[in-house]
Amino acid sequence: NRLKRNTDNKIKAYMKSQAHIFMEHALNKLQESGFQRLPTIENLKKATLETPHVWDVSALERPVGQPEPSHDEQRNVLTKLKQTIDTFCGASNSNVCLKSSCLVGAGGVGKTTCALIAMVYARCCGLNVHGTALVSERAQELGVEHLNQSMCIPAVDFHEVSPGQLAEQIVSSLHRHPEKLELWRTLDVNLFDELSPVCAELWSAREIALRYIRESSRPNGGLLEICTFDHLQMHPIQGTHPLLSPLLTSGYQFHRLSECVRGARSQPWLELQAVTRMTSSQLEDGENRRRFIELFVNQCSFVPDATQVPMDALFVYGKNKPIKEECNNVHERLRHRRNVIISKSEDEERNTQGRYIPASKSTTATLNWRLREHHEVFFYRKARYRITFNKHNHHSNGQLAFLPWDPDVETTLNKRPVTLMVAPPGCSYLPNENDDEHTLAAKLWTRKRVGIAPDASVYQKGIRMKRTSQYGLQLYVASTFHSTMGKTLKKLATRVDETGDSSSPYALWDPTQIVMLFSRTRLPRDTHFVTKNPRATAGAIYRVLKKKSAFRTHLTDLLQRLCSGGSQEAPMVIDHSLSIFRPRDVPVPNDNTGYVYILVSTKNTNYVYIGSCNCLHTRFRQHNSGYGANQTASAALRPWALLGFVSGFQGQDAIRIQFENRWINEKNNLMRSQARNHATVEDILNLVHPLKEHYNSREDINVNLVFFDSGTLRVLESNDE
Repeated sequence: NRLKRNTDNKIKAYMKSQAHIFMEHALNKLQESGFQRLPTIENLKKATLETPHVWDVSALERPVGQPEPSHDEQRNVLTKLKQTIDTFCGASNSNVCLKSSCLVGAGGVGKTTCALIAMVYARCCGLNVHGTALVSERAQELGVEHLNQSMCIPAVDFHEVSPGQLAEQIVSSLHRHPEKLELWRTLDVNLFDELSPVCAELWSAREIALRYIRESSRPNGGLLEICTFDHLQMHPIQGTHPLLSPLLTSGYQFHRLSECVRGARSQPWLELQAVTRMTSSQLEDGENRRRFIELFVNQCSFVPDATQVPMDALFVYGKNKPIKEECNNVHERLRHRRNVIISKSEDEERNTQGRYIPASKSTTATLNWRLREHHEVFFYRKARYRITFNKHNHHSNGQLAFLPWDPDVETTLNKRPVTLMVAPPGCSYLPNENDDEHTLAAKLWTRKRVGIAPDASVYQKGIRMKRTSQYGLQLYVASTFHSTMGKTLKKLATRVDETGDSSSPYALWDPTQIVMLFSRTRLPRDTHFVTKNPRATAGAIYRVLKKKSAFRTHLTDLLQRLCSGGSQEAPMVIDHSLSIFRPRDVPVPNDNTGYVYILVSTKNTNYVYIGSCNCLHTRFRQHNSGYGANQTASAALRPWALLGFVSGFQGQDAIRIQFENRWINEKNNLMRSQARNHATVEDILNLVHPLKEHYNSREDINVNLVFFDSGTLRVLESNDE
C-alpha cells in the first residue's frame, strides 16, 4: 500500500508539473508575441470540465506589428480550432471520431502561435493538455519533453524494425515509467510542434501504442492533436515522409496559413522567400533566377570577413565543424578585449593506475567537443549565454541568459554563482547590444543566479576524462539550421561554399536549409553573408535550390488538395496516381474511423465492388483471401485492387452505410440506363463526386469527406505491374 501511494503521488506530481510548465511557457510565448488579455496561470489551474474558465478567443486584439490580413487569417483558423475543441468536449463520451488538426504554412506565418492559443483555450475548457516535439530545441522552448523521452521511444533503425515491433517496445518502456504512461493515457489534447522531421514509420508506431494504452480504436486512441507542419523544412533523417502516411491524410484536417508575420515589413524579403519555395520546374525559369540574384545582392548584408559580423548576430551553419570553429574564433577575439574575465574549468583524465591527473591538451579538446560547457567561459558586458543544466524551480537546460552589466571579478574567479538576466520559459528573443536590464525586465526577464554545472565525465578511446568546477553557461554565438527552426532571430550570419564541394564545412546540400535560412529574420539586411563575391554566393544558393527532391512536387500537390484554403471549403480529391510510388505500394489506412471503398478485379476490370467497413486495411485483406463477401469470393476475379475510397465519416456508422447504399443505387441506375457492360468503371467511379459534395454540404451531419483515387485501373490497363 505504501508503494502504491508513493507511485500515485509521483504520478500526480509529474502530471501537475508538466501541465503547469507547458502552460507557463505557452503564456510567456504569447505575451512575447504581443498578445494581451490572456488568462492567467491561476485561471488555467482552476479550470475544469464542470467549471471552465470563460475566455473569448475570437476577441483577441491584433498585436502591434502584425498585418491586418495575417490577423484575419489567424482568426479564421482559430475559429475552426475552437469549433473542433468544443465538439471534442461534447463528444468525449460518444462514438464520434473527431479529426485532429494540422496547421500548414511557411516559416513566420504564426503556426505555433495559433496552436498555442488553441491549447490555452483547451485548458480553459478544463481539458488535459500537453505538448511535444521531435526537434529538441522546439521542445525546450515549449517547456516539454522530447518525443523520444516523453514516450520512451528507443533508438532504432526503421529499415530493420516494423512499426508493430517498435510499438511493442514503446508500450513496454512506458510501463516501466508509470507517470509517463498515465500522462498519455489521460491526455485530452496534445500539441505536436514541427511534424515534418517525424518519419511515417515512427508516426505509425506511435499511433499503435496510443491506441493500446488508451484502450481505444479511434485515431491516436481518441487523443485530439494540433500539429504544425511545413513540408519544405527539415525532412526525416530516415524513413518515409510523414505526409505519405495514410494516418495523416485520412485522420487530420489541414488548415493553411499563408500571410507572413515575421517578414511582413519587407516586400523584397517576401519575394526572396517565395522563390525558395518554388518547384523545380519554376526554378528552371531564367527570369526567376535573375530576380533571385538581384534581390539577394541588393537586399542582404555582406561582409568580407567573419570578424566584421555584428557581435549580436547568431552564426548559423549546416554542419557542426564550422560552429566549433566560430566559437573558437570568438574566444580568440575575446581574449584581446578589455574587461573580459575568463573562468577556467578543472579537467582531469584517469591514468593506467586508475588515478585522476591533470588533463592534457588533447583531452581538453575532446571535452570541449563532447560537452556543452567549454574549458573557458568568458564574462563581459552584453554577453549572451545558454544555460547548460537544469535546476528545479530555478532554470532549465537551453534557457537564454544575458549579462547587461560588467562582471564581478571576485565572484567569477572564486566560482561563486553569477547574477544574470534569465529569459522566461519558452522565450526565444535574443538580446542585442542595445538591450539593458530595464528593457529585458519589460519582456519578463528576471534576475537569477547561475552557478557551477554538475561534474561531467566522458569515456573515449579507453580513457576516462571529466570536467569539474565550471559554470553551466555556454556562449551563444552559433547554431545549426535545425536548431533555429521556428525561431525569430534579431540578426543572422552564415557562410556558403561557392565551389559546390560537398566536403566543405560551409557546404549546403538540401533545399530545406535554404528555406530555413531565408525565413529567420524580419528584414533581409539582418541576414549577413560572409563573402567577397555576393553574386557567386547567390549562384551557389540557387544551385542548391534547384536540386530535385523525390517528394517535393508530390507533397506540394497533396497539401494543396488537403488544405481547407481558409474560408473556401472545397471538396477534396486525393489522386494517388500522382505519387512517386506505385499504387500497390501506397499504404492502406488501418484505423477504425470508417470507409466506403470501391474494388476492381485484376482478372477482369469490368467487375467492380462497392462496400463499407470500419478498418479498410483489414477488410481489403479479407476480400483478397476470399472471405470478404460473396461477390468477391470467386477465385476467377481475385486478386482485387483498391480503386479508391472515401474517408471522413468520423465513426458515424449510419452515415457511412447510407453513403454506401446511395453509391450502389447510383451504380445500378447507371447500369440500367445504359446497355449492359457499356457503363465503364470510370463512370461508376465518378458517381462518388456529386454524392460526396452533397454530404459535405449537409448541415445536419458533421462530416468532412475526402475521396482518395489510387489510379489503379489506369495502371492495370497499361499492363504495368
